Amino acid sequence: MPASTTPAPATQPATPALATQPATPAPATQPATPAPATEPTALLVIAHGSRRPEANADLEAIAARLREAGIYPLVRTAYLELAEPDIVSGGVQCVADGAKAVILLPYFLSPGVHVREDLAAARDELAARFPAVAFRLAEPIGGHPLLTQILFDRAAAAATARATIAPDSAAVAAEVTADDGAAAVTPR
Repeated sequence: MPASTTPAPATQPATPALATQPATPAPATQPATPAPATEPTALLVIAHGSRRPEANADLEAIAARLREAGIYPLVRTAYLELAEPDIVSGGVQCVADGAKAVILLPYFLSPGVHVREDLAAARDELAARFPAVAFRLAEPIGGHPLLTQILFDRAAAAATARATIAPDSAAVAAEVTADDGAAAVTPR
């Protein structure tokens, strides 16, 4: 009997493109990776902003990792307040760099007032200024299932650290034994 010549079924990409379909939740152990965007799409990663440069540097490090992934041609940062550029200025720069779509990506945990009102207002302002560009506001990270694993990792790191309490109980210090850099914070 001759061998079957029926072609194998075509496989679908593991993860849909962000700009065209809603993302399917990934397994809790592996993050989803979107397919490359088909139009010049920018990610505008947005944090609250801080007077402390090291807090703002955290957002820059996240943006650098997103850039290195090479999925989006443009990755920029912006801040709600206390740091520059602000959200509208960041969006304007994305458009000046050639983006035809901008995903406003909140580096916020909760869908509170800042995300639902302030970031939405910035998106609306940008959309009014640039009607030919699609501005999409992504959800904050707090509801994502991988956040639970991150919290377990941080708790495990803290549990294995040797913590000491200063005699005046005003400061806490810890020696970290985990490799992920978790450490106790000294109260202000």
